[in-house]
Amino acid sequence: MRLEAFELRLTGDLASRYSIRYRAHVQDIGWQPYRTDGATAGTVGQGLRMEAVTIELVPKVAAAFTAVYAAHVQDLGWMADVSDGTVAGTTGQALRLEAFRLHVSSAAYPGDIEWRGHVQDVGWQAWTSSANPIGTVGQGLRLEAFEIRLTGEMANHYSIYYRAHVQDYGWQAWVANGGTAGTTGAAKRIEAVQIIIAPRTGA
Repeated sequence: MRLEAFELRLTGDLASRYSIRYRAHVQDIGWQPYRTDGATAGTVGQGLRMEAVTIELVPKVAAAFTAVYAAHVQDLGWMADVSDGTVAGTTGQALRLEAFRLHVSSAAYPGDIEWRGHVQDVGWQAWTSSANPIGTVGQGLRLEAFEIRLTGEMANHYSIYYRAHVQDYGWQAWVANGGTAGTTGAAKRIEAVQIIIAPRTGA
């Protein structure tokens, strides 16, 4: 019998000092976004098995932070949301990433992102916020590069790191805080991305 969903919550003194944070890797969906403190991870009524889970305790006195993002891929459309360094997009399938969306949050500090994409035949798009995806949908154009930076108080306490998997090149080195991931002028598609937020005082 497959396990399809689960919920976790802390009790007693532990619950006053920590939150419990967890996510499920689900058949045909992949990694779901993180859930916390009793929320449902997995699916109900869809007949899909859970294949893996991750679970961690987050001190309530510390800032919890996360990046949740999703890729719009050639022939596949919008894929499931992923978070915290998980791969969004595809590798080894020669499919272009056409657009992606991103939301960042911190339990302690206000802020958002500014970002822009470099699109085939368009060039650099205007800087925008997390309210708007970058790239294009329904135009058959490859996303070739992108840049992301944090704003507000969040930018004083965190850095955002990201990298691109590029046609013919594979995974590039990580860049941060407004650096360019991908290529311009080379006519190469981005195929996948990874994004991580880390405290400026951390490794």
